[in-house]
Amino acid sequence: INGYRYRVACVMVTRKCYHIGMMGLSGEMYEVKTCPVKDNLAAKALIQGIQQDVQKMIDDAPETRVLAIGVAMPGPYRREKGEMVFITNLSGWDFIPVSSRLQQGFDIHVFVENDANAGALAQYWYGAEEEAKDLSYIVAGHCIGQGIIANGEILRGSAGIAGELGHTSIYYDGPRCECGSRGCLELYCSVLALENNIRKRIRNREDATCLAEDFTTLELGSAIQKKDALALEEYVKVCEFLAVGIVN
Repeated sequence: INGYRYRVACVMVTRKCYHIGMMGLSGEMYEVKTCPVKDNLAAKALIQGIQQDVQKMIDDAPETRVLAIGVAMPGPYRREKGEMVFITNLSGWDFIPVSSRLQQGFDIHVFVENDANAGALAQYWYGAEEEAKDLSYIVAGHCIGQGIIANGEILRGSAGIAGELGHTSIYYDGPRCECGSRGCLELYCSVLALENNIRKRIRNREDATCLAEDFTTLELGSAIQKKDALALEEYVKVCEFLAVGIVN
């Protein structure tokens, strides 16, 4: 299929930024742009920013016909209602009808999906063995999520939010999570948890490190690769917590 002529606009939202891009119908990526998300940015403002940036990318490619827009959202998403249940570390997203709000202003269809489910589908279509009908795809980033494909179909569960691995508890009396439970896996092994643990130790001057307190995620990754003692120690801890959650 001619990827120059026909494309799909794609959006991936995280707690700190969102990525927008143009993809061909065979999965090839033609353009990517990353936009930061300000702290405490309201859901309405974030949705409007995504709409404006996607529209500009479409307008900048008049020779291309964009057939649809796909959006991957973090956190529990009820597809049948088109609404977010909540997004941890982003306030104001409880029961927001994100699908209908993103659709406003576009005359092409906007498809919204949970980010882990979207990743599971991508892996199933492009990365899995041809005979594979079942797989589990785990997102370990700003949050912890899981997309499950059973017999070739996304497993959604009775409430439409199956696969929320990050909100399974690994400690019944642990810290309170924004979801209302205690000891959720996400509190122990997300990138945000890793960064917070390292910053706390830097402030307390517990160990020498190459990182400043205001380090970026890229700088953290570089420090881990260079075997910075503090960064590597905390990284191993979150990997161990993630392993516990996966085994459970």
